[in-house]
Amino acid sequence: MKTKLFNLTIALFVFQNIVSAKSPGDVSATLKDSKTKEPIAFASVELLNTRDSLLAGCITDSKGYFELTPPPATAKIRFRFLGYKNLEMAFKDKDLNVLYLEEDAKSLNEVNVTGSNKVNKIDRDVFAITKELRAGTTSSQELLGKLSGVQFNMYDKSISVNGNTNILILVDGIEKDQNFAKNILPERIERVEVIKDPVGKYATDGYAAVINIILRKDFTGIDITVSNSSFFDVVGTNNKEVFVQDYGNFNLNYSYKKLNLYSNGSIYAGNYYMASEFTKQYNDNLSSTLPMDVLKPNLSVKPTNSNFALGADYAFSKKHSVSTELKYSNNYDKQSSYYDLVNSVNGNVTGTSKSNDINENKTVNLQAGVTYKGVFDEKNSVNADIRYFRTDGFNYNYYKQDNFTNENHIDLSGDYLRMNISYSHIFSSKFNMEVGYGNVYFTNTNTFQNNSFTRYNYRNRASIYLSYRPFEKLNTKLGGIVENYTQKYGGESKNLTVFLPYANLQYKFNKNFNVVARYQTNAQYPTINQLNPFRMAMDSLMYSVGNPALKTGISNNLGIDFNLFNAVTISPYYSFNKSSINSYIDKDPDNNQLYLKQNVNADLKQNYGVRLNFTVPFGKQLFWQNYLGWSRTTIEYNNEFNSANNMSINSNLIYVNPPKGMVAGLIYQKQLTRNIEIQSYGTSGNDIALLMLRKSFLKQKLNTTLFYALPIDLGLKYDLPGKSVADGYKQTSMARMHFIKNLIFIEVSYNLSAGKKTKKFESSSDDELNGAKKSGFGL
Repeated sequence: MKTKLFNLTIALFVFQNIVSAKSPGDVSATLKDSKTKEPIAFASVELLNTRDSLLAGCITDSKGYFELTPPPATAKIRFRFLGYKNLEMAFKDKDLNVLYLEEDAKSLNEVNVTGSNKVNKIDRDVFAITKELRAGTTSSQELLGKLSGVQFNMYDKSISVNGNTNILILVDGIEKDQNFAKNILPERIERVEVIKDPVGKYATDGYAAVINIILRKDFTGIDITVSNSSFFDVVGTNNKEVFVQDYGNFNLNYSYKKLNLYSNGSIYAGNYYMASEFTKQYNDNLSSTLPMDVLKPNLSVKPTNSNFALGADYAFSKKHSVSTELKYSNNYDKQSSYYDLVNSVNGNVTGTSKSNDINENKTVNLQAGVTYKGVFDEKNSVNADIRYFRTDGFNYNYYKQDNFTNENHIDLSGDYLRMNISYSHIFSSKFNMEVGYGNVYFTNTNTFQNNSFTRYNYRNRASIYLSYRPFEKLNTKLGGIVENYTQKYGGESKNLTVFLPYANLQYKFNKNFNVVARYQTNAQYPTINQLNPFRMAMDSLMYSVGNPALKTGISNNLGIDFNLFNAVTISPYYSFNKSSINSYIDKDPDNNQLYLKQNVNADLKQNYGVRLNFTVPFGKQLFWQNYLGWSRTTIEYNNEFNSANNMSINSNLIYVNPPKGMVAGLIYQKQLTRNIEIQSYGTSGNDIALLMLRKSFLKQKLNTTLFYALPIDLGLKYDLPGKSVADGYKQTSMARMHFIKNLIFIEVSYNLSAGKKTKKFESSSDDELNGAKKSGFGL
């Protein structure tokens, strides 16, 4: 019975292996497959007393080897690995030499197909990355997309956790360039942690989830990956433009002894067109476009961005390391629309007109950061980082309709400095603690028509999290953040102190069923664009203006995860926010003929729904992975009410044949989402159904993939509707992503790995979100 805890904490026991030499009192062995005689990596090793209580444990390294110091009361030793029969023996000899595990035919099929040794912990899912899981993938982002609860969008290259794209990817617990993190060679990855309820600085920075990629440390040499994805419209619906978009990426990673260097360069360009239409009504005056013609699109979108990052990691010793990174990015987006309008009053046509709307946005970012990680002994560790961001750019809008012309140009600039430090202490195998402190300082300036609006922002936060396991089946984690938030702008200063509590509880009924109950809060801070007082015309009758009186929105989030058989997770959830920041349209108090659009704090915003993740294997080479999510969002303000339902689906049916270097699949992604405000809604995301075929060449160094977007409906939608309704005002809009049907894209990647395996395998240390080592119990 006591062994069930080990399933929860398997990833943390890897620290037990990080020793430079075997101590005289250590027990050691090499674990191998009884048939193939191949070593079994990441197998569970448990030292038990006479009552079968867990005393200590670890997992085997990539060579199947382990060393472990036995406590005095050790009576038994047990070995376990998914797909094999358990091996248990009385503890006598300390040098066990070579031991063999026999295959378990009943569960082996599932292991070969899913390829993951998954553990549900109280605040995360831990995946030991196996050869089967790496099969058919060319990058870490594709590998992440095969993990339960994680979705990879083949079209826009985004990664989401349970449908939310606001995530952060760490590498060995360190914030690094996200393009670099997404394009690491799968062969370099040892395990992955999917942290659904991030704490500390990640919670206050607003991330919905954190993914921690932990790299293998048994390689010295260089990895180079070059990839490119080109998208083509071959049926002529993209305004006769064949080229739609292109992603190019370059990744380099060099490791030598204590030094690791890495670099990333990426570039993206888009060139797509959509047919669109709208109606706009002010009291009795109505303007409407001609019906859309998909063969004559009147809306063009042309985004471009480039990114370059250079970083280094240096280990002074096994227990102390420092990392640094410098990054430059340039993002530009231009959207243009042209409309022929029919104007009417009380239903009577009064004439025609034309309108032209151009929006341009540009941001240039320079970032630099340093991170220190220190492990002082088995019970104490410290992590600290400092990061600086510099941002410049502009927002430009041009609108013309007949004799009315308006231009808005806002120059943007800002500086951001963030420092965090956390300390972890293990009191016992049942109880540990993490405390942290962080501060953030940033200033933003918006300049409009020679008028400047500057906001100064100071945030100081202290956090504490306590993890306690009172008995074998129950695991708890409690804590929270106290944050003091000060804003200065327009000659005023606002100060707010908030407490953001956190509580997770896990109960393990048996090895196939456990439940995690979650409660977490986070803050929604107003942006400078929502606060600045600039009055800007949107058309001849509608203006937008900031609201300096906005308050911080506090969201309360509750949920339950039902985890079954390490293959199915059902998660109902509910959240509410009594000061959510949302846009609102009302008549101008100074001129009753005009309208103002600004942000306000809604009276109540609620969101509830359920998520389902499951994987179905069909033999050893075919599996079907699924994510389904349904949600309903409601907003109330000033006796007005709005609501929307959303359904998200990500379904991948993948066939992998490694000996032939072939991968084929059918991908169904329904990710078009209706986003509501108090009086309106808009849509974002995309739906797409893809056929894919991949072939590997040159010993799997060169991979060529062909994707074809099926021209089908089957519940998919290619329209982007929008609607706004206020007193005397109504607008409806529709844009059609017709070009996405029949879209063909070709992806080519080449990887060069030149180096050698080191003789000694050393597992990487867990990131700052982890705590325990030998105890296997941490934050």
